[in-house]
Amino acid sequence: MNAYAKKIVASGFAAVILGGTIAASTVPASADAGSTIAAGIFGATAGAMLGAAAASAAPPPPPVVYAGPPRCWMERRPVLDPYGYVVGYRPARVCQ
Repeated sequence: MNAYAKKIVASGFAAVILGGTIAASTVPASADAGSTIAAGIFGATAGAMLGAAAASAAPPPPPVVYAGPPRCWMERRPVLDPYGYVVGYRPARVCQ
């Protein structure tokens, strides 16, 4: 999910939560204001939880790059005696 889609989803959740809060708070007048306050607190809490969930989504994994097998070949490498003189050659595998 890219950043634009996350913003669309988060704004949709916010619109639903705010709409529900407004609808719950516009009930006919009564002497009980506790339900209106509870609906407002519930709406704010739910909006904060959904916003945090949308913002903390994991980033997508990095793209996979196939490098192929290494290039290897055989080379002749010199064999040195303890004094540093070349006494022969031996094959050695070299990979890049």
